[in-house]
Amino acid sequence: MATFDERWSALDELGSGLTRYEPTQELRAYTPTWRERIGAWLMGDGGGQPKRDLVAGLVGSTGLPSTARRDTAGLSLADILPVAGGALGANDALREGDDPRAAANAVTAVAPLAAPLVRGVIAAAPKTTAAVAGALGATMTPADAGTRLTREQRQQLEVERQRLEAQRQAAEAEARMRAQTDMERMQAEAEFQRQRAAQDAELQRQMEAQRQRDAEEAAARARDAEARMPFRERFPDLAAALPFIGAGAAFGFPAAVKAGRTLYNNRTIGRWDRAVDRAAEALPGASKPAARGIAAEMRALDEIGPPGSAKPGWGVMGASAALPAEASLIPQEYDYLMLPADDPNRQAAAAILTDPIELAKRAATGVMAGAPLAKLGSEIPMGWMERAPPIARTKGVIEAADAYVAQRTPRAPVKRKAKPKAAPKTDAAEE
Repeated sequence: MATFDERWSALDELGSGLTRYEPTQELRAYTPTWRERIGAWLMGDGGGQPKRDLVAGLVGSTGLPSTARRDTAGLSLADILPVAGGALGANDALREGDDPRAAANAVTAVAPLAAPLVRGVIAAAPKTTAAVAGALGATMTPADAGTRLTREQRQQLEVERQRLEAQRQAAEAEARMRAQTDMERMQAEAEFQRQRAAQDAELQRQMEAQRQRDAEEAAARARDAEARMPFRERFPDLAAALPFIGAGAAFGFPAAVKAGRTLYNNRTIGRWDRAVDRAAEALPGASKPAARGIAAEMRALDEIGPPGSAKPGWGVMGASAALPAEASLIPQEYDYLMLPADDPNRQAAAAILTDPIELAKRAATGVMAGAPLAKLGSEIPMGWMERAPPIARTKGVIEAADAYVAQRTPRAPVKRKAKPKAAPKTDAAEE
């Protein structure tokens, strides 16, 4: 049997085994212990922190290596149980290479099972057991006999047990405090992240608002700068094309007026044509009064005659000749109407527009260039689009109506004069 010193050493090793496990930097093959296998089986496919705490409190591990003492501060429910605690502790000690502590834990695991076994053996063979006990007693050495615990030793063991229990309770309190501290830290971190997200969102909103204000200010400055640009800078291509536009207008305006008048004349002639067609169709079956009306309508159209000439008049020609001069003044007119009053370009434009000499020079130059072009535009032939008036057909319908009326008028009976009777011949006449 073990001596008191050996048992006390075993208890010290058992107490040291309950301290926090500090991992080393040693690299070796991993073989799960019984404690870790049971923890992994209880964890299953995983779970939340409550399940992890429950499994760690039951067996001292959640299935991962080096978690037995980190999860439970060195003590679990399985460690308190006599048989299970000794067996798991022995397996953990073997895993760590601590053979003495493994033997002590094994003894602790087997001790609760030895008493029932001894009582069973004594009950089954009391005489044989007594003989064996006597032989053992005769051969016991004084050192073996001294292994029986005294009252002071039992008190010391009880004190040590209470000390270990106090350590366990302190470890549990520390674990609870650490868990609470971790939760508070997580809550504080979540609150910090929430505030930071809110600050980032506010900063982003302010940056976006500032970008929008900058864009609006830039657009306003661009509009103001564009509004202050003179005509030749704002529309350089149009300013360069104004002389050609004025010349084209001087040529095209009379031609357009002539074409418009030609189309108007064509509409008048068209109505004349349709009236002649209706008269020609209605005349064969018309009555004498209707025929007289057809003849009167045709005579009225014949008296009106064809519409006037489509050639533009002097007013159109004068306006067309002045278009190049007007085109040359468009930049100054734009600057005077659109630019601010204090703009130098507006003041320069006002000086030109109010200077009679400058206006006369521009008008003379424009008219000299526009008059030939206006004359040329008014002489463009429009015969390809003109319609001929139905003058001959109108006269024919008039003649046919007159003949039709004359044919339908009955002739008055002709009164023949009676021949005078011959006077009787007298003697003198005979003579």
